[in-house]
Amino acid sequence: MRGYFVIAAALMLPALGCFTAPDSTAPQKSQPSPPIVTKPLLPPPLSGELKYVGNPVPHPFTRQDGNYFARTDFETDGPGNSHIDVRDILIPPKAKSTVAPLPGSAVMDFSNGKVTLAMGDKREELSGGPMRALPGGQALEFENTESQPATIRLFIIRAR
Repeated sequence: MRGYFVIAAALMLPALGCFTAPDSTAPQKSQPSPPIVTKPLLPPPLSGELKYVGNPVPHPFTRQDGNYFARTDFETDGPGNSHIDVRDILIPPKAKSTVAPLPGSAVMDFSNGKVTLAMGDKREELSGGPMRALPGGQALEFENTESQPATIRLFIIRAR
């Protein structure tokens, strides 16, 4: 019977060792360090002129004399003897801009921002809202007091 207990104790001692906390003074097995991966260096930059490989913007904004940016989005001959231009105007933040007199009557769609429009002696605060008509032949003075640019779309209808 004594041999039975010795065999049982010999089998249980390793199993009990699994349930004890590891000894912090005992030497720890070192974990294998991850393999070092080396990547080749990037090639040096090309010398000379670099060309843009993306698709260029079809109608980029260009700086105008009156301290604003403009682009023509669309232009076509209309019915009868009319011509239609669709232009976008960008008023820089915290700036005053003067748009040259329009060649014909226009419809203005104020997209975003908040500006003051002055035509002659009339001043009007613009901040979205419905489209409005503008007479041709008058300079437009915009003042943007916000910290964001304001965008305006003009639909200009003039005679050919």
